[in-house]
Amino acid sequence: MNIKRVLVVGAGAMGFHIALLCARAGLEVGCCDFASNVLDEAQRKLRERSERDIAKGRVPHDRETDACSRLRFGTCSG
Repeated sequence: MNIKRVLVVGAGAMGFHIALLCARAGLEVGCCDFASNVLDEAQRKLRERSERDIAKGRVPHDRETDACSRLRFGTCSG
C-alpha cells in the first residue's frame, strides 16, 4: 500500500501534531475541525512550532517550508 494523502479530523493539540508529522513525512495532509477558532489556533501553533524547530536546528528551513506547503486546513461539515 502506498499512502500519499491523509485527512486528520480534529485540529486540537493531538490532531495538529499528527498533521505536522505526516506532512514532514512527505504526505499531502488535510486537517479539519468543526470550530474555525480551533483551526486558527492550529495554524498559529504550526508557525510557532516550525520557527522553533528551525531555530533549534531540528529541521532545515527548506524541508519545513516544503512540509508546510503540503498542509491544508478547513472546516468539517457534518
